[in-house]
Amino acid sequence: MPLRSRLFGGDSKLEAASQADSAHVTPGARGEHVSKIQKALNLVDGAGLDEDGIYGNGTARAVLRFKQARGIVNRAYQSQADDIVGRMTVAALDREVFAREGLSGGRIRIVPLHPILEPIHPTEHIRRSPGLLLGFKVEDLSPRLGLSFSSTSLRLEPRNHAVVTIANGGGGSVTSRNTTKARDCLDKTTWIYDLFTQKPIGVGAPEDGGSETIRGDAYNLIIWAFRPGDATITASPRGGGSPATLQVQVRAPSTGAVTGYPAPTKADPGSKGYVSAKDSEDSANKQRDNACRPVKPKVGEGRNINLGGEYETPGFEDYTTSLPHSGFSGKHTGDRWVFRPWTDDPQAGVGNSKALNICSRGTPLDNDAIASIRRMAAKGCRITYCGEKKHIDALKTAFPGHTTLDDLVIGSTNCYVMELP
Repeated sequence: MPLRSRLFGGDSKLEAASQADSAHVTPGARGEHVSKIQKALNLVDGAGLDEDGIYGNGTARAVLRFKQARGIVNRAYQSQADDIVGRMTVAALDREVFAREGLSGGRIRIVPLHPILEPIHPTEHIRRSPGLLLGFKVEDLSPRLGLSFSSTSLRLEPRNHAVVTIANGGGGSVTSRNTTKARDCLDKTTWIYDLFTQKPIGVGAPEDGGSETIRGDAYNLIIWAFRPGDATITASPRGGGSPATLQVQVRAPSTGAVTGYPAPTKADPGSKGYVSAKDSEDSANKQRDNACRPVKPKVGEGRNINLGGEYETPGFEDYTTSLPHSGFSGKHTGDRWVFRPWTDDPQAGVGNSKALNICSRGTPLDNDAIASIRRMAAKGCRITYCGEKKHIDALKTAFPGHTTLDDLVIGSTNCYVMELP
């Protein structure tokens, strides 16, 4: 495919480097094609190189930084980036220069450009990535990132980064406002920062997602996504005028059913065979009390969903019905925060009438949770709930005509098992 940028397009040596390994550009090279590489690095990374056409040590270091920041490694024979300009590097530089060439002029805009290729902590990102990032196509992304965007929205998974460029906003300001309350931990949904300022993560209110002055008319901004929720990024031009906004959705991916240890088979003595006893098989939580998990759930076509689960119910997928209650941590997670997917997420959620078994241990059931259960539950769905009696009563009211399979108290915990018509 021919190179698209005005800077690289038509240069025979760069066109060749984009097609063949034998035409790679290496340290020691000289010529106009080298000066174009230097110009590109200055343009997209602010490398500060003399555009003298000599591939010396400074240019080699800038190439290495560019490739490290973008994870450009040929995994067929490399484990880390090098300082050679080969096919992948020429393509990345061309793509980013091409993107920047098309941004000048007109109203202020926020354009999503590139993901960070590894989920890393912002301080590690600042330390490891001295360059800025530009340019990408959706097909370039690693599928596990789950990053997607439109002209007005961006979707990221927790603990990942993206880069946007703010076009035509020099001298203005950009802010991020997190609009989803953090209930289970105090971490922010998003935080924005400029790599060159290395501004630390704010410790203020969870709603505060950071702010920066827009330095230049093609200004790159890092978006760090930590916990599930929604945020709005607003770029305002200097001297007033209509701002540009970008909606950011941070969503956890589906993780599949819990595996790695046996499902409970020992029912509580007071149960009719549907609810596990306190001394049932060990769970990932390493708790002494493993009560109130489904024993022998229904078998058939449909998904097994554990609302508010923490890896404790084998064969069930952990989900949340509330974005503000997505996270959990503890010994079973290595004291790391882990985030559940959201049942109503169009991409990673649970479809209508797709759940054959639904269970929950102690998760409060508000109106939104009841509505999600009603939407997810398939015909004949079995629901196992253990918790406060008022939530059991809410379930009974929400599903008239259900069949009661079990109704007991384990210790001080109410347990109820119903089957829908």
